[in-house]
Amino acid sequence: MFLILGKTFAFLAQVSNLLVIAAIAAALALYFKSARFGRTLAVWIILAFLLVGFGPVGNILMRPLEDRFPRPPDDMPEPTGIIVLGGIINFSSVTRGVIALTQDGERLSEAAALAHRYPNAIVVYSGGTISNVPEDVSEVAIAKRFLLALGVDQSRIVLEGKSLSTAQNATFTRALVTPQPGQRWLLVTSASHMPRAIGSFRRAGFPVIAYPVGHTTSGLPGDYWAIQFEASANLVRADVALHEWIGLFAYWLTRRTDVLLPAPSPDEDNHAASASNSP
Repeated sequence: MFLILGKTFAFLAQVSNLLVIAAIAAALALYFKSARFGRTLAVWIILAFLLVGFGPVGNILMRPLEDRFPRPPDDMPEPTGIIVLGGIINFSSVTRGVIALTQDGERLSEAAALAHRYPNAIVVYSGGTISNVPEDVSEVAIAKRFLLALGVDQSRIVLEGKSLSTAQNATFTRALVTPQPGQRWLLVTSASHMPRAIGSFRRAGFPVIAYPVGHTTSGLPGDYWAIQFEASANLVRADVALHEWIGLFAYWLTRRTDVLLPAPSPDEDNHAASASNSP
């Protein structure tokens, strides 16, 4: 029930969807002779579109999320495993029989790169498939094909194909790999999604080291004031950021995370950096 309500609310809370819904409401108001209300609403829609589509609204919402967790140092000791969160397989992978990734596909390509950097680490892909599709075209099956195509040995790949939410990613992956004290586990997911993911894994009792990927902001001061003539990209950024903020609030409210906006832990930072002192 939580998953269905979450997906429905997430759809309604996207900036671009709200603009479309508001535009339909304005058109209906004008059609049914509520001219004053329709014109007023249309003006507000235009202003909101200009502000979000060309202004820094998306960046302002996104920056605190993407800046929250830095990557570990390059000299970090080899981890026990690399966990990559799913939700990145495009449906055309099923309909066309090819490997097609969403805009978050960098999670998987970065995981493959990390697998080559750390040749003894296992690679865990965690992501279920909502619709009923044949096993050979499920999300985990396509992710496995991608990793194999990039040269990751099959014996190192572990698949968790039941989780349909970030909280389930954490719970099911912990049950699958049974992490032991002293082990290091990298968590690979989009930078904007990392706070909610880290909070979920902490709640599940699975300490992980954040390895954020797929940054969409520059990290420069201009993110907060620059005008960008890329309306579609800006709307997507605002949609993703708002989705994550709502997700953080919902997870905190339902006790799937312990705090509203998880932050780096000194213990985890020391755990990641302790390698320079390791033999």
